[in-house]
Amino acid sequence: MEANYDNDAFTNQQEWDYLALFYATHEDGNGIYEDWIYSDTLHPPFTGEDALDDFADWLACVPKTQVTVQIDGQGSVGGFDFAYGSHHPAADAQKLWVRDFATYAQSCTDACATNPTCDYNEITLTATPAEDWVFDYWWADITPDAGDVESPGFDAERAEMLHRNYNRSITIPMDDAKRVVAKFVHRPGLADMDLVNDLGEFLVVMGVNANASDAMNLQYDRGDFEVGADGETVFTGNGIPDAAEFALLETILKDIHLEPANGGAYHQTAWEDWERNLARAESDLPQMDAAVQRAVAAYMTLGSYGHRANAAEMANAYTQTASVRPADYANMAFPELQPDGDADNDGSTNL
Repeated sequence: MEANYDNDAFTNQQEWDYLALFYATHEDGNGIYEDWIYSDTLHPPFTGEDALDDFADWLACVPKTQVTVQIDGQGSVGGFDFAYGSHHPAADAQKLWVRDFATYAQSCTDACATNPTCDYNEITLTATPAEDWVFDYWWADITPDAGDVESPGFDAERAEMLHRNYNRSITIPMDDAKRVVAKFVHRPGLADMDLVNDLGEFLVVMGVNANASDAMNLQYDRGDFEVGADGETVFTGNGIPDAAEFALLETILKDIHLEPANGGAYHQTAWEDWERNLARAESDLPQMDAAVQRAVAAYMTLGSYGHRANAAEMANAYTQTASVRPADYANMAFPELQPDGDADNDGSTNL
């Protein structure tokens, strides 16, 4: 310990307290991030036999800032990136890092008062969702920012109004104690969702197409109906290929920031319909492949009578049951998804 690794005037023992006293703990969904000022380039203000006592006194003098991170939902916060401002003693070695502790303590107390350009250390935190969860936003002691949100009608003013930050990584100035909350929402199956492929699989099972990829030719169109000469229901197209409607629904389900204040479709309503309908399709068609169950759920979520009745008739004919009943499925999102709706609120109908 008497060696001198960096060949300066102080031994390794004397430099023992070059420590990054920054740490994170996790307890009941809360992360605690504490900043104890230190330097990795300058010498400590004390050495010798009394170093331990001096070190305790030094820590009592140094400002300590705590940032508490709460996790709402399931995910984690990490990716720490720590930056030092002029509030840090290392920013002014001659003023703050002196060999005499008494002088140092005085400088520590007056650091900001004597520096009109004083700024503070910063910590950058990154939110990572758990499996089947999606990061939504930060709130509490943060700077509002719309980030990279590209939902129709969403802008910085809305982020300001809601006091939310939608960037996965945020930088927090450690000028005072703070609390920040990382909000995650549960979206099982969203990461792997491919409703157009599910439609293709459904049409193959129902004998409409030979291959799942045939759905991409945009020839299959239902959603409307007529009454035949004998009073029977004849299902017809609504002017939009079913594959395009499935793609629209998937876009809405994957855009968690579509909200009614913006006009157009509402993600939360569509997602609640989708979850309920998928659970019902799984219950009604336990013998069917998962892709078929998802396709039936998608048709029911699109919500028009033509789609719902046609999907139910096809599924029931295949299974030779009457298990699928449109009335058992939710369709609250229907108005914005129909051909004369305006899902993206751009003034033009979906058709």
